[in-house]
Amino acid sequence: MNGPAGGDPMGFWDHMEALRTALLRAIAAVALTMLFSFLFAGRLQDWLVLPFSHAVDALGLHGSPAGHLSLLSPTEGFMVRVKIAFFAGLFLASPLVFWHLWNFVAPGLHARERRLVVPVTVVASALFLAGAACGWLAMGLATQFLLSFSTPDIVNLWSLGSYLSFTVQIMFGLGLVFQLPLVLVFLVHLEVLQARQLAAKRRHALVGILVAVALLPMQDPMSLVLMSAPLYLLYEVSILAGRLLERRKRRRATV
Repeated sequence: MNGPAGGDPMGFWDHMEALRTALLRAIAAVALTMLFSFLFAGRLQDWLVLPFSHAVDALGLHGSPAGHLSLLSPTEGFMVRVKIAFFAGLFLASPLVFWHLWNFVAPGLHARERRLVVPVTVVASALFLAGAACGWLAMGLATQFLLSFSTPDIVNLWSLGSYLSFTVQIMFGLGLVFQLPLVLVFLVHLEVLQARQLAAKRRHALVGILVAVALLPMQDPMSLVLMSAPLYLLYEVSILAGRLLERRKRRRATV
């Protein structure tokens, strides 16, 4: 990898110093957005609890202990707000984090590849947001399913912290899963995979998606379809994007 100025080769410790600078800037960006997000942590908490409220309405649990979330320690309420602020800050800062890490590797890339930083950042952020939104919508079905296990002798008593941790894990997990098109297109770009290989494995991909979604705590057919359909659609988008990328590379090779 060459240095950013004059094309002089960078030594190992120069790379380590550049990486340290990129990481410190990324951490600083997360810290600042976390402090900003803490101001709105209460509103974010209300939004995250909405799926639980909708499930309580659907099951008619108003007035019962299972219809409320609990604080099980004196500090749990405060720590929940801190966690919400951290994850919200991490999401808000993700474009900046990606930007700083990209700047670290950019000197070793071609000029054409360096121009991809903005569109890749926008697409990755949009896909993550779409995945998180699907996770939030799925939480309504998941919560209703999990609350249905209560009986007259067994009552669900969920803590606010455990419920919100579960919700955030689902949202962030699906946000990462929705990066599938970027990963597959990147592998096509590196010629590790070919678009025709992805197309030939459609049935295998569909089975894998159905199995993965079936492992989530939502077992009714409607939720299975609602979660599997967008993931399979993303797989088809990956095939289309891979074909367009291969076609563009062939045109450049013939020029």
